[in-house]
Amino acid sequence: TKVDELVQNARDKLRKDGNLELAKLVVLEMKKKTIISLTKMFTSIKLSEIQGLAFLKNRAQVIELIDMLVTENRIAVNFDGDMVFWSEVTPVPTKENIETKIRTVDYLNQLLQERNKDMKSGAGRQRPSVLFNDDEGLSMPPVE
Repeated sequence: TKVDELVQNARDKLRKDGNLELAKLVVLEMKKKTIISLTKMFTSIKLSEIQGLAFLKNRAQVIELIDMLVTENRIAVNFDGDMVFWSEVTPVPTKENIETKIRTVDYLNQLLQERNKDMKSGAGRQRPSVLFNDDEGLSMPPVE
């Protein structure tokens, strides 16, 4: 609610910056996330309770957001009068999604191996900032 108020108060500035639509999308996604978090707490709930817990303005807004989430396949919903029976939908990863994640992990693993190789060879080692000199003690540069 506070973020929505901030966006409404800064509407002109956001419009000038070209960020008004982005700010609206952020607010909408925050509202959706609130409803999704309610699916994790309640398997059934009244529409009026969703409205109160999610700080939404009216029943129509609640139903609109629930419809969006169902359309996006993020929640599954059954209505029985004023009661909503729902659950969060766990997305099934696509083959492309899995392959992209595997490529990312392989790339990160390659970077880690290169870094480890540099550390073993000494190329990646940095000179310590605190050196010990027998004559002078700590933090004194070594005598050459």
